[in-house]
Formats: sequence, structure tokens, C-alpha cells
Amino acid sequence: MTERTAVEDLLHVYVNDHRAGATGGLALAQRIRDEHAEDNIGEVIGGIVGEIEQDAASLERLAAEHGVSRNLVKHFGAFLGERVSRFKLNGRVWWRSPLSPVVELEALMAGVDAKRNLWRSMQASAAGERSPLDFDELIRRATDQHTRLQGLHADAARTAFGTASSTHRTGEARDDGAGFAVGPTGACL
Repeated sequence: MTERTAVEDLLHVYVNDHRAGATGGLALAQRIRDEHAEDNIGEVIGGIVGEIEQDAASLERLAAEHGVSRNLVKHFGAFLGERVSRFKLNGRVWWRSPLSPVVELEALMAGVDAKRNLWRSMQASAAGERSPLDFDELIRRATDQHTRLQGLHADAARTAFGTASSTHRTGEARDDGAGFAVGPTGACL
């Protein structure tokens, strides 16, 4: 058995951290989809779940290319962490709070951002240099996922905290204050 180099050790840690994140993120996205099966959130997240599954498969291909074995402790920890997060205090004891989708969508957006940064790191490094993965496409898809999640998040925030103005209901695009054009449903344009 050959010893790994320091760079290989770092790659193993990094890839397994992202595998754990993918496990937790996918479980969260599936739960959001299932809890919102009858509304727009469920419909949009349903599409994103399929993409997250594809991204996780790409991550597994990257791990296989570099001989990265799965760290079961991290994998189980991510799975358990997502389950425990369901019991977070949200101001309500017996039912879901309007705050729940806001926080859950923020967590999912953070995961998508981390995934996009993984692909950027691999694209910029020797580890990704010989990879057959299309990092440009993976980065584009993560960016698109984040944009769709931003629109859902804005809608969830308006539901939880009220609207800042009534202009978003007119059907006209508006600026969300961060320089993004936002349509009447809260989706970034």
C-alpha cells in the first residue's frame, strides 16, 4: 500500500467534506420538496432535487478518479445533522412556523454556494486538470440553482415578515435591493 501525499490527504478531506454536505443538502431539499408538494416551492425544489442528485453523482466520479474513499463518520454525521435540524426552535411548538421555509432555503442556498465553490476549486487546481467533468457546466448549474432558490427565499421572507411594498404584486419586475431584477413571483430575472 502506497502512502498518500500531503496534497492527496487534503483532497480526501475536502472531497469528503463536500460529500457530507451533499448528503445533508439532498436530504434537506427532498424534505422541502415533500413538505411543499402542493405549492410553488415544492415544484421548483423538485427540479433542483434531480440536479442535486446529478451533482452528487459528479462528485462521486471525481472521488473515484482520485481514489477518495468515503468517510462514513462524516457521511453519517451529515445525515444525522439534517434529521436533528428538523427539531430546531422556530417559535412554534406543534406546527411549522412561516420562518421554517426562510431558514431552510437559506441553508440550501449556502449548500449550493459551497458546491459551486467546490467546482471552481477543482477547475482551478491540478486535481481537476485531468478530470472529464465539465466544471463550467457544473458551475453554471449551481448558479442557476441559487438564482431559483433566491426567488423562493424572497417569497418565503415576504410570507414570514410581510411585504416591503406592494409593487411586487403588480406583475412588474423590480430591483430586490441587491441589484437583481425580481419578477412578480419573486424569481430573479
